This record gives sequence, C-alpha cells and structure tokens, in this order.
Amino acid sequence: AAMGKNRAGRKRKKGLLNRAKELRKTHTKQAQYGAKEKQIQLERKRRKDQEKRRRAVIPFNAKQSILLVGEGDFSFSVALLRHLKETLDSSSGQTKDLPIDGEEGDSLASSRHKRISFVATCLDGESALAAKYPTARGHIRRIEELGGAVLKNVDGTKLDAKTLLIGPVKKGFDRIIFNFPHTGCGIQDTEKNNEVHRQLLFHFLKSSAKCIEKSKGEIHVTLKKGPPYDHWNLPVQVRRTEILRLKSSYEFYPHLYKGYRHRRTLGAQFAEEEEGGPSANADIVSSGSRTYVITLKPPLHNNAKN
Repeated sequence: AAMGKNRAGRKRKKGLLNRAKELRKTHTKQAQYGAKEKQIQLERKRRKDQEKRRRAVIPFNAKQSILLVGEGDFSFSVALLRHLKETLDSSSGQTKDLPIDGEEGDSLASSRHKRISFVATCLDGESALAAKYPTARGHIRRIEELGGAVLKNVDGTKLDAKTLLIGPVKKGFDRIIFNFPHTGCGIQDTEKNNEVHRQLLFHFLKSSAKCIEKSKGEIHVTLKKGPPYDHWNLPVQVRRTEILRLKSSYEFYPHLYKGYRHRRTLGAQFAEEEEGGPSANADIVSSGSRTYVITLKPPLHNNAKN
C-alpha cells in the first residue's frame, strides 16, 4: 500500500511539473506574440508618421499679412519669408519682393499708413540680441532684403499697445505666430514655473486677439509635447480669454523651414553652438511639437424674425 502511495505521489508530482512546463511554454509564446504584435504596431506608427511628415506643407501663404512674435535668432522668420517669396515668384513667373505698399527700405515707423505683409519681432533689444544670438544680425538683414520688417523690444503680451504693429495693418494681421513661447525665468519650483507660463500664454492670447483680422485671422502657437508644456494648459488659457476658441492643431515639422534652427530663450552658451550643428533641432524633434490654431469666436447673431 505504501509503495502504491509513493508511486501515486511521484506520478502526481510529475504531472504537476509537466503542467508547469506547459504553462511556461504558453506564457513564453504569449510574451513572444505580444512583443511581436507591439513591434508591428510600432512599425505601423513609424510608417504613418513618416507619411505624415512627407506630406506636410507650410500652412502660410504670401497673400497673408503675418506677424511673428518672440523670435530668437530670426532663422525661422528667414525660412518662412524665403518660402513665401519662392511660392510667390513661382506663381507669378517673375522675381519680385513680397507685397509691400510704399517705398522699399521704409521703416515700419515711417510706414504707419502703408501695409506691411511680414513683420518679425523679438523681446530683446539690440545689444541683448547680439550677445545671445550672434547669427541674428545676418538673419535680420536677409529679412529686410526679402521685403519684411523687423522690430525689437516688442513684448508679446502687449501687442495691442504697440501702435507700430497695429497701425500698418489696420484690419489686423491674418496670422500671428508664436513658436515655443518661454520666459527663460528658471524658476525651480515646477508649479510656480508652470503658472508663470500659463500667464504668459493667457496675456499673449488676450493681446493678440486685438491684433488679428476679425473674420479669418488666426493665432498659431507651437509647443513641445510632454511636461512641462502640457501642464501650461493652452486650451484652458484660450477659454479664459472668453473671446477666442481653439480651432484645430497640427504637427510642427521643423524640416519644412529650411535653415531654421531652434534657439532657447536664454541664447547660446557658446558661439560655436549658435552657428548651428547637427543637433540644432534635436530637442523639438525628439519630443515632438504641435501647433495650435486659435481664432476669434464667431459673433452671436440674432436669428429672431422681425
């Protein structure tokens, strides 16, 4: 009887070991299948992203009056203005500057009653700009050669107070662009830092709302994805204005703007870095960036029949 019990015990133990072995095989196969499926999904996403990147186009045209806010070294302005000029030239079949009423070379201040189609601005003054961005001077010269205007010492949260901006384009700008807004304040407390940038966005939007064309004007704000930028709650800041609405958004692809190099608010630490390199746009490409399109809310109409 005892021998029978031992044999039964060994048999049961063997059965349990075999069962455990089968379970391990099953789990291994499931893990392998899951990993393979995940790889397939990642590959599909990669191809989809590549196709979106390939098909992406610059969403601005030469017929629009454009205001750029918070430029760094003005490389984005040059890239965009060059693109607008090239598209204008190809459509007209001849070489000419961007639409600008009045004599070439007029400053914005002396062109108060003339329409300027392209205005690029920065918060820095002359000396700070030169110290932070050694390439800025050449970019500014190029903008002016292409028919654009450049203004320094422009606070993006007080655009409506700048009569030099709203004077030349009395109907308002068709597009106002603010790429990667940042104060560079360096506050270590994360929540306080986020609040500073929420206020920056809110006051910029409130100010811009008074400077865009009333029926079809758009504000384009580009932010990097992920923290802390997601915590700035751009959609909430749009709603806080009570007069603006978030219309849409699209992926921002820096490769579309040839010659554009993303610059930080505090400038370049070394001149060699400022002159550019293979990693100039690495941080905005690795995290991904998105542009949000904001417009005025449509006016309320009284539909009551008289």
